[in-house]
Amino acid sequence: MRKMNRLIPAVVLFVLGTLFIGCASIPPAPTLGPDSTTAKVYFVMPGSGVTFTGGGLTFGTQFYLWDGDKFISTIGRKESLMFHMKEGTHHLMASGGNWWIIEADLAAGKSYYFEVITLPGFSSPSARLRFIESDDPELDQYMKDSKEILPKGKVSESMVQEAARQLNAALDGSQNIDRVNANQGM
Repeated sequence: MRKMNRLIPAVVLFVLGTLFIGCASIPPAPTLGPDSTTAKVYFVMPGSGVTFTGGGLTFGTQFYLWDGDKFISTIGRKESLMFHMKEGTHHLMASGGNWWIIEADLAAGKSYYFEVITLPGFSSPSARLRFIESDDPELDQYMKDSKEILPKGKVSESMVQEAARQLNAALDGSQNIDRVNANQGM
């Protein structure tokens, strides 16, 4: 009987471990260091963090940031994130209650700024990415009002698969995407 009592916890742990295989959390992609082949990409999320949804008000909205199907970080209200990216074409995406994609042609040595905008959604807030032009009068204030963060958060394998699906839809022309040219950097 005692052997049976010792065996039960081991069996329970084995079953639970088996159930959670495939539910692993994936951390943000590693940050590149600055060099002659990278651009600085800034994401900033100004605003109150309060959004109307079909269910009422939502507070403390967080969105997921992606470079194609590579998870970059989560971002919340009054936060900014700087990420070094290799020069060339990138598909920058924000996800929450939806997916928003910008195809950005990045030039080495330049800086690009993107605002993460919170929009009302049916059951959860939706995200929108907006390229911030160098002459935008709000850029300096956005940067002053936000706290710079390091990449944070985790995603599931199913979220990575959904990011790949959204990226493929954009590349196939099934989804509208905004575009930013290399010469638009600062």
